[in-house]
Amino acid sequence: MRRVLASIALLGCLGTPATATTLLKWLEPSPAAVIMGAGKWLTTDREKIYKVRVQCTGVSEEDARNNCFAKAINDAIGSVVVNDSETTGTGENRELTHHELINYSSGWVHDYQILNKENQASGGVQLTMQVSVQGNAIADRAFGKARATGELDGNRISNVFDSYQKENAAGDALIDTILRGFPNQAFTVTMGKPDYKIDSNRDMHLNVNFSVEWNKGYVTAMGEVLDVTGKNVADPTFWALLKTKSHNSNGAYYKFDRRRGDRLLQGLTGAGPQLLLWFGDRKAGCYNIPELSGLTQGSNVPTNKMIQPSGNGVTINSWLELKSRITVRIAADQLNSLGNPKLEVVDQSLCL
Repeated sequence: MRRVLASIALLGCLGTPATATTLLKWLEPSPAAVIMGAGKWLTTDREKIYKVRVQCTGVSEEDARNNCFAKAINDAIGSVVVNDSETTGTGENRELTHHELINYSSGWVHDYQILNKENQASGGVQLTMQVSVQGNAIADRAFGKARATGELDGNRISNVFDSYQKENAAGDALIDTILRGFPNQAFTVTMGKPDYKIDSNRDMHLNVNFSVEWNKGYVTAMGEVLDVTGKNVADPTFWALLKTKSHNSNGAYYKFDRRRGDRLLQGLTGAGPQLLLWFGDRKAGCYNIPELSGLTQGSNVPTNKMIQPSGNGVTINSWLELKSRITVRIAADQLNSLGNPKLEVVDQSLCL
């Protein structure tokens, strides 16, 4: 059984100096490993296990074993490859500042047995293995039992645990990929027509009208990431709800363990997104919109926020659109020298 994951373009350029592009696609089968027979899912009242026989080669026994593990997991559950890169600057000055290839699957090796080992003439090793893949949350985090009374069976249990840790590390890296684009690439700002007013002191004020909404490509990418990292979880203590409409009975619900959940929660709530106002190429300052930043401003406690934390979880209101204005006092003689207003969503750390 394979889980189908649609390929998407993630975090496209939103008109900011930094851009990132990520592609999710199915992992191509490794030529170093082959399935020797159809695998079978075995279900008990506690867990769901996929058993398959795999033959694999490698430059060493460890390398061959890892190839068998990867092939068995891919055959059971499927995996995604994320090619994440980020650049700064434009034109000839563009530089690659981040590049990472992440291979993630929500499965891990539950148990294995080496049935045959052959040293090849070329110097490599060929293994025939029976591999069991865990396909759902572990009820009590039990990684199997030793095969003989009084023996730790440390090597096998260590390899099984290593597979579990690698799965988690890749999943965490996938979460980091989506958080790296938050908030500067998560939102789209649309500028409205500016208008002017004169106050009782005869000072001129410029109203910069705007609307902010979630970037649809980013929301799609976030949904893909949460879908593959927030389902196969043991002892879930954190949650996320991605809502697409304002009423309560909609959205996708995801569960996370403490480490991944805290990573996601802090990444989404700690950014405190602000609106940075520009006139031409000059910065005019940052503005806090509580519905966007999640930061309370005096008695202004909005009912709905873009990111709405609650206890050990967070609701992502991807349906929400903010329409507001920023008022700036200006001198009439400044109008000719001011550039056109522009707004971008930035992390609050850029406004200190």
